[in-house]
Amino acid sequence: KATVSVLNWSANIMTMRAGERAIVAAVLCCAAANAAVYHAYPADNENTFCACVQKLSKPGDECRLHAGRYAIPKERCEAPALRGTADAPIVIAAAGDGPVVLDGTVALDGEWTAAAGGRAFKTKAPGNADVLQLLTGEGGMKVLARHPNAGWKDKGVFMAVQNWFRSSKPGVHNLTTGEGVLRDTGACRHPSDCCARCNGNDLAKSGINATGALAVVNLWSCDTGVQRVTEHSADDPGVLKYHATYKGLCDFYRGGDGRYYLEGKADFLDTDEEWWFDRERREVWVKDAPRHGDAPLRARVADYALVVGAASYLTVANVSLYGATMNIAGDVHDVALRSVAFNFSGVSYRALGDGDTPPAILSLFRPPQLESKGTPANFVMDDVVVRYSDGPALLHSGSNSVFTDSAFEWNDFTTVGSSWPVGVAPHGKAARACTMRTTGKNLLFRRLSFANNGAAQALSAGPNTTVELCDFAAQLQIQDDGSFVEGGMGTDKVNSTNYRNNWSHDTGKSGLRWDGYYPGTLGGVMEGNVAWNTSAMVCKGDNHWVSRNTVFDGSTIGVGHAQHDRPLAQDASSPLNDLTQPSFSVGAGTTHYDPRANRRSVFVANLIDAVGFQGAQCPHPPCTPPGTWTGNLIGTDAPWDARAELRAPFHHDFRPCPGSAAAKMSAGAYNADDDVVYWVPGRREQTAASGPLPPHESADVRVNTDLIFRPSVRDAAHREVYLGVAGAALTSIARLHGAAANVASLPAALQPHTAYQWRVDTTFPDGAVVPSPTWAFTTGAAAACHVKPAPPPKPHGQCRTCAACKKQYCPGLSGKGAACEKCVMANPGLGPQHGNCYHAGTRHSFIESYCY
Repeated sequence: KATVSVLNWSANIMTMRAGERAIVAAVLCCAAANAAVYHAYPADNENTFCACVQKLSKPGDECRLHAGRYAIPKERCEAPALRGTADAPIVIAAAGDGPVVLDGTVALDGEWTAAAGGRAFKTKAPGNADVLQLLTGEGGMKVLARHPNAGWKDKGVFMAVQNWFRSSKPGVHNLTTGEGVLRDTGACRHPSDCCARCNGNDLAKSGINATGALAVVNLWSCDTGVQRVTEHSADDPGVLKYHATYKGLCDFYRGGDGRYYLEGKADFLDTDEEWWFDRERREVWVKDAPRHGDAPLRARVADYALVVGAASYLTVANVSLYGATMNIAGDVHDVALRSVAFNFSGVSYRALGDGDTPPAILSLFRPPQLESKGTPANFVMDDVVVRYSDGPALLHSGSNSVFTDSAFEWNDFTTVGSSWPVGVAPHGKAARACTMRTTGKNLLFRRLSFANNGAAQALSAGPNTTVELCDFAAQLQIQDDGSFVEGGMGTDKVNSTNYRNNWSHDTGKSGLRWDGYYPGTLGGVMEGNVAWNTSAMVCKGDNHWVSRNTVFDGSTIGVGHAQHDRPLAQDASSPLNDLTQPSFSVGAGTTHYDPRANRRSVFVANLIDAVGFQGAQCPHPPCTPPGTWTGNLIGTDAPWDARAELRAPFHHDFRPCPGSAAAKMSAGAYNADDDVVYWVPGRREQTAASGPLPPHESADVRVNTDLIFRPSVRDAAHREVYLGVAGAALTSIARLHGAAANVASLPAALQPHTAYQWRVDTTFPDGAVVPSPTWAFTTGAAAACHVKPAPPPKPHGQCRTCAACKKQYCPGLSGKGAACEKCVMANPGLGPQHGNCYHAGTRHSFIESYCY
């Protein structure tokens, strides 16, 4: 249907969330007088979504999608040029009468018959289509048959340290001849050897024949490719020969050192969480036939729901995509994605036996050569969620872009690189090693949440770019090297990346990082950030301003060759300072010491437990950190205990205790008297409170804890905080007024060792009330700011140079590989730290240089 006037949608708008109503209102007010509004309904036909979009031809046109699931066929919907104007944008959005889902999957409802002598079951692919993925509900997926096994339900597919094979030198990867040789390391001889360079997997003992399989190989520190195995001989079962075609995009081939797994053969189908696709016969195979009550199986047949090659002033809003993604790339600018959810967004073609085509991923991309003509991208991503992508969450290029209140979770479980937007000629490096691969100047990343993503980096950020109020959590260890944010560049005329008020935590990767050495990477700002349980905040380059940061508790795993997929578990009683593992690194250079690096940088009022050195070391240690240092509290100079200095650091309350050294010095990211507003980074919900502190289901919470939360996007009239013992009614303990007020103090101390529940009701000026989820925690016995300090000892190793440390530290084992590493890990002394042997700020980098 089409109309030439704007319809009265008041009845539909009343059924929408407040955030959605605001978006609809903003869109409606700008509609051009002669624009058409086209309506689509999911029951019309299979192509109803695309038919609606392809009618959009002039500024102000709208495609309004009514509630329901829209079947997205295997054929891509390629839109015409969608050219709106600033006053009359083109709109693709929900109509307002309920949720809209663009669904790239088809139900598998055919008959299942026995296959492979009863070892599996098979059914015909719907419509004889190519099946790219097999999904089992909104958040479920079967894993393409692989070896070693790894499941989706427990997210084992993300745990490469445990669930991939390990490979060792010498290998071959010759792109000229095509020769590829991969040597499996085999299982660790002893449990104590696990798992930096070996684990429990052993190709030679597996009994499989990998000839013809696809090998997903991470043979470059932060890049992963797919290669076809050409020979796996029983005479040499620990060696694979493959056709070498993949050109690493990140760092260099490491001589065969790396990790890999195998997939793509019916023989690997041996668990109920796996599937396999027989492309020749168009059959879907599973281990066990679906039973009554099982989650329905849905075959993904689409890669892109929408491909747009030319657009300006285009808005896509209030829709969800399931098993499909979008590609908006080419001569595009002023495009906005608002309140859009992508579940199972990116997808590979490996199920079809195609290891050469990189994954199809969400792309919002204006090539730099078009920007050079004078029109920047001006993209907006607001309230966007990307989960479960088999590949990066986003490939972006374009200056003056803004990313706000969005989340990226559980993406990139293979980390395969080389993705590139459809319809754009390759130029520069393709996507690799990054959850959110972005390029461009003058970018703003504000209130983003990253959690449990597989790539080496969460976010790439360039010059004149600001990263603020973002929560970076638990980047995993599929690839070596990496950091939460890879910032850098910058000159005397263009500033490097600015970092303000972010959290970085719980990973072996670096926290926030300026990458690139002196004389590049200049003029950045790192202010008011908190980092804990990471492999150091990294300050390379020069002329930076670094102030009011709280940095402590260096990770127990490093950026590369990690022993575990996650840092070792901690609780509220764990020591949160380890002065042998620097949590903040200042840089000197790469191969040669350059005393000018960071000479002009200024470090003011930071709270840091240990400072280390990045890059080549000064020739005569101990070294004086470069730059100007004023009013900092540094543990290696004046030892301090985070548990006593801060209110509740394990439960993410980083305010200094009243009367503490940090409070007296005004050091760190928070003030001691932040009792009304406490900034909590990360994505906000549109209308509900979120981000509870103490975190949901916390244990050993302080009996005098404050209750803190992340306020909604929409300003409230007031927020009511309710608390009660678990199982009892909740009662109001505080009414908070003001848009930012988010700290509720207890009227009295809580009972020790008691389970509590709480929630926050948000009341808006129109009287609407939106409750948060109900959160839970259990108290311990201790009170915040009444913990007896137990600071760690200051390093006191006797060796004063790296060479001297190497003579004293596991003597005779230098260069002896695993035996040396085992000795170092069994004797984590302080000598190498004191001798400045930490080439990348972590103990594991000493192992790398000393043992290998």
